[in-house]
Formats: sequence, structure tokens, C-alpha cells
Amino acid sequence: LDYMRDSAKGLDFLNAPRHDLGAGPVGIQHCDVKPQNILLMGDSASVCDFGLARVLGESHTTSAMAGSPAYMAPECIEGHQPSDATDQYSLAISYAELRTGQLPFRDLNYGDVLHAHLTGGLKLDALPEPEQEVIRRATSRQPTARYPSCVAMVKALRRAVDGPSMTST
Repeated sequence: LDYMRDSAKGLDFLNAPRHDLGAGPVGIQHCDVKPQNILLMGDSASVCDFGLARVLGESHTTSAMAGSPAYMAPECIEGHQPSDATDQYSLAISYAELRTGQLPFRDLNYGDVLHAHLTGGLKLDALPEPEQEVIRRATSRQPTARYPSCVAMVKALRRAVDGPSMTST
């Protein structure tokens, strides 16, 4: 969870409209959050590989999906505009995989993976129920129903893991 928190902080910073690329502050979407793009350095983690990153709100002219299908939010699969909640979806899938050792799909073929994303049919039963609830919200079909930030999602995961008798940090 500490590595997830570090990754979440980095993604929230990236997604916030604070990067001036010449035309005023903009947010940036990573577009390819997955365990392979979380770099562990000692006791901390950083998000890396910005090869697919793009400005949030900027229309893209390509019809090809960019990113790794297993971690891709439904809005990206359908060609809709990504939001600051899009990278959160991918981070939630990454958490499920890192926590359980498997991706949250019944079958790993391309069509079934995309179908699971588009229908909310993620297989989360390998996670304890409190964690499933957090991941379900973070992978909601509607970006506006997700957590307000990646850090908020990780805080909810911390509460789910620690249980009601523990205080969160």
C-alpha cells in the first residue's frame, strides 16, 4: 500500500492542471499505468514510462487504442475523452493484480478482457470483500463515480485492509 500511495501521489500530480506546456496549465494523463510502469526505488515507488502520456482534454486524432488493454479504462476503449479518473482505473487494476498475483479477468483473451472492462465484469473474488468494494468503485464504468483522486482510492484501500478497528495513516 505504501508503493500504491507513492504511485497515486505521482498520478494525482500528473493529472492536476498545473503543467504549463506553453498555453497555460494542463493536466497530463499517463495512459499506460500498469505494474511494469511502477518503478521501485528503495522504500518508494515512482510512475515511469511516459511514452503514451497526453494532455487531458486534448482531442486525439488516432482511432487506435493506446495503452495496455488489461489495464485500460472503458472510456478509452470506447474512444471517449479520458479524465483525471482514467489513470485511477488503471491503478486499481494494477492493485488487484499485485495483490492477488493475477489479472481480474475470467479469461485473458483480448475480446474477453475488453468485454469485462466495458460491462463491469471484473473478477475480483480473489480479494477480500472490503478491498473488492474499493476496487469496484475505482473501476466504475462512469469516471465520475470513481474516487475524487488516486490518493483517496489508496486511503480507502488502507482502511479496507486495516479493518474498522485500525486507524488509517
